[in-house]
Amino acid sequence: NSEIEWVNRHWEEVLGWNSAEMKSRDIFAEFYPDPEYRQDVLDEIQAANRNWSDFKTKVRDGRIIDTCWANITLSDGSRIGIGQDITQRKLAEAELKELNETLEAQVAQRTAELETFFDALPDYIFVVERENMRLSFVNHSLVEFSGFDSRQQMQGKTIFECYPSELAERFCRENLQVFESGKTLHLQEKFARTGGSIYFDTLKIPLRNIDGEVYALIGTSRNITELVEIRQTLSERTIQLEETNKELESFCYSVSHDLRAPLRHISGFVNALKQRLETIETLQDRKITHYLEVIEDSSQKMSLLIDGLLMLSRAGRAELMQIPIDLDRLVQNAIKLAKPRTPATDAQIPQSVEFEIGNLPVVTGDPTLLQQVFSNLIGNAVKFSRDRTPARIIIDSLPDGTIFVKDNGAGFEMAYVDRLFGAFQRLHSQREFEGTGIGLAIVQRIIHRHGGKIWAESAPGCGATFYLRLSQTMSVNSSVNNIEG
Repeated sequence: NSEIEWVNRHWEEVLGWNSAEMKSRDIFAEFYPDPEYRQDVLDEIQAANRNWSDFKTKVRDGRIIDTCWANITLSDGSRIGIGQDITQRKLAEAELKELNETLEAQVAQRTAELETFFDALPDYIFVVERENMRLSFVNHSLVEFSGFDSRQQMQGKTIFECYPSELAERFCRENLQVFESGKTLHLQEKFARTGGSIYFDTLKIPLRNIDGEVYALIGTSRNITELVEIRQTLSERTIQLEETNKELESFCYSVSHDLRAPLRHISGFVNALKQRLETIETLQDRKITHYLEVIEDSSQKMSLLIDGLLMLSRAGRAELMQIPIDLDRLVQNAIKLAKPRTPATDAQIPQSVEFEIGNLPVVTGDPTLLQQVFSNLIGNAVKFSRDRTPARIIIDSLPDGTIFVKDNGAGFEMAYVDRLFGAFQRLHSQREFEGTGIGLAIVQRIIHRHGGKIWAESAPGCGATFYLRLSQTMSVNSSVNNIEG
């Protein structure tokens, strides 16, 4: 008869009706005003199948709440009903559903944005699932390169379904290496293709789930064929250039060496001619004497030029040692070699030179060649400062390891600095300062062979500063020395 004989206190608190009040009215009509809906509830109670069923129930104050009921039939035919107020749970489920829908929409939007971004890249982007080596994502560039018309033709398929078996097996081995090691794999690969080989730079990165297990990989591959071809061409041209340079250096060495013999003959014949003419009155002819002096002076200059060419050739050909060098000691030796010189007309006037040696580093290089560098730089500083009283020369280093040689000499115009390190290039006349114009070319070649750099700063009448930086600087000495020469 669908009458309720007894309810507990929680029933009364939630639904608002006590046992006595329910006996005087059709309580199910109160709970479920709609006849069809009410009949569904009564059918569920009658079935008493012990399953939980959800219903919208109207309570005494008129509110509609969500309830969940289960009914059990006892041996005497009566039934026990158990119910719960699940309104808050339903609200939470509805809110969770809304949040999930919002999240799914955002994920879909971000996925579309990423696909748009990846499709715009020239690189080939792909995601491979660990199970069955299935492609779960490919970008437009890879689709086009692989010969397909659309993403749908590749996504969801295995690499064996998309590529020839030999190529697919190669990809499979690489992917397994990532899946099993859990480490990123970087490859530069060569593939044979109609029309020639192609080269790729590929990166495969493992993807992990919340448990830290690798479930897939994301990869990016770039076609570097053009770059490889450029490098190959550059390498071939570099080899050709090196061979050409060796030939030029060999030619320079041979020519310089071969020129020495006739110069020795010229010098020898000039001396012999002088000796033969000592007893002849024509020796008193100043023109003859002048001619002989010009010939002798020219042969000496030619000899110096040849020596310079040989030194320049050796600087490029000599085997390069790489050992630690204490520059402080090396500079001290260079100072001893750089004796002050004066023009012949002022031979009686001594030159005063003050040397200041600062903190010089220990470097790695060839001691013989670097000794030549500092002997040349310090010798030049002494030569071009000989008109100063006193001449001041500073050899020191900067915090970054750059070494410099600074003087207070004649200086030069910075407009001509590009000519400074060229062979046989002179910024001062032979009358002002003697020399062959090849010393700084030798210095630059030696520094370049050490992987370093050399440059200069100056102004006319304000001295010059030569800076050099070697590729390997180990430490800096702490001593500061002052020497007068």
